[in-house]
Amino acid sequence: MFKLTRLISFQADAAEAERAALGACLRAVAAARPEVLRAYLAPTQPGHVNGGDLVWHLQFADEASCSRALGSPGWRDVDRALATDSVAHLDGVGYRQELLHIGAPGFSGGLHRTLLIAVRPGTTAAKIAAFEAEMRDMARYLPCIRNWGFSRVTDGIGARRWTHVWEQDFDNVGALYGPYLNHPIHFAHIDRWFDTQSHDFIVDTYIGHTFCAVERSMLAPAS
Repeated sequence: MFKLTRLISFQADAAEAERAALGACLRAVAAARPEVLRAYLAPTQPGHVNGGDLVWHLQFADEASCSRALGSPGWRDVDRALATDSVAHLDGVGYRQELLHIGAPGFSGGLHRTLLIAVRPGTTAAKIAAFEAEMRDMARYLPCIRNWGFSRVTDGIGARRWTHVWEQDFDNVGALYGPYLNHPIHFAHIDRWFDTQSHDFIVDTYIGHTFCAVERSMLAPAS
């Protein structure tokens, strides 16, 4: 499975009609492409960090299918829409979803959280491997994470050279900001990779942390 995620930020003075027109364009183009197995566009919820105003998730069978869709004539409408003056900033990643755990395949009516991170250039392979192992293992201690995926970025655009994507499904925002972020495994172990005062600091301080309400999981493979 291959995925694209886009975090879209509007200019503060962008008119509602401009915002609606962009949303309509993204939905229409995705719906018209047979390569798109699943697409979801939703507003971000309050509390995000550099998460934009809209989150757009697209799911493909593989990277080749994604490339065909992005190279199609119809996709030029997306490129033009995202290049208009109403859009202030765009962060995006493409990635093969290789590390994936679906504990709740019927998940619905909850929250999907996405974290874009950039491991700092020059970080040793050994430290990156240790970081990735701890990120993978975190969910073992956190039953509030219903489904999760942790992936290396294939290609990215935006404020940083994004290297990893960490995604989770939660029942609600309370689970994200309560049992998840306040759990000892998070602040006693994981946070040291992000802490500039730690000897293990490897993650750029600029992150893309965003979440939105979803009708069903965007992690589970499309049927």
